[in-house]
Amino acid sequence: MYNEILFDEAFWPVLIEAQESAVALLEHSRGTELHGTVAVKTVKGRRYVYLQRKHKGRYSYTYLGPADDPRTQHVVSSIKTRKRLLRTEVDRSRRLARDLRKLGVIPVVGLM
Repeated sequence: MYNEILFDEAFWPVLIEAQESAVALLEHSRGTELHGTVAVKTVKGRRYVYLQRKHKGRYSYTYLGPADDPRTQHVVSSIKTRKRLLRTEVDRSRRLARDLRKLGVIPVVGLM
């Protein structure tokens, strides 16, 4: 027979990690700008920045601003930072699921 208190205390950090990972992944994946690529186009010798998305085989573009404008560069760096954070959270969630499987727990990653 196992001791329930020891079992709960052993898995409590793992459950907290799963909850934090799920919440962070949800928060980071909500932005629509994360579902696109930053594209730079040259029109009549001037460079402009767009957010490029593909939906049902067609591309759509959202204008962000001129490439040399500091505000546009700030938006682009913000998008790249959020994408990097999302990738980190996805990797964290996958590592957690892998570790849980090693412990014999079957994680349901889609519900985390």
